[in-house]
Amino acid sequence: MTNSDDSLETLMASMAVGDLAALWTFHETFESKLRAVVLADVRSMHRDDVARDADRVASLIADAATVIFERASGWKPGGAMPWNWAGRAIRSMIAAEIGHRLVELGDDESADGQVGGAAVASDADLTIARFASLAAELEPFGEAWCAVGSHRDQEAAWLFRVQKETGDPSPAHTVANEFGISPANARKIHQRHFDRVNEVIWNDERFEPLRRWEWFAA
Repeated sequence: MTNSDDSLETLMASMAVGDLAALWTFHETFESKLRAVVLADVRSMHRDDVARDADRVASLIADAATVIFERASGWKPGGAMPWNWAGRAIRSMIAAEIGHRLVELGDDESADGQVGGAAVASDADLTIARFASLAAELEPFGEAWCAVGSHRDQEAAWLFRVQKETGDPSPAHTVANEFGISPANARKIHQRHFDRVNEVIWNDERFEPLRRWEWFAA
């Protein structure tokens, strides 16, 4: 009799060579495992409204199976279960699909990922303009980010940074696909733009509060 581990390995091997039938079987067989991962991620993003929506959860579960399918060739038997092994990629997919709610925190400006007490929302759909408008303390960040580089570079660098913060295992490829450039160029644009923003923040006293943010702390 074939045990569940054998079945899993067979399905993963079939998905690794692009067998779509194996994807549907994998989804049906391990739906409960995928559901647990999806719901944990959704709730950690403070999206209980999504967790209560059966149709959206079902869609995210199918998407999670597809995330594993697309990466199946890299999975090795004997290691973590596929839904845990691909956990970061699944979480990134969910964040891009539903976003995080912005959670207002206290006034501790030294806390990680905060500026003036406003939490940095890890939302892959959050544009720099919308982010800067969320709180008065964030307006200087938006000004600094847009003070250097072309509009294309500003947008590409911001997408790279947000994808990285949301756990995208390959933000360079995400940006490359979005802007029609190479991953190497995406990395270069991000680093160049980020270095220029950092220089602006440390050379203009108007941006002094931003220096306590972990992104720019010396």
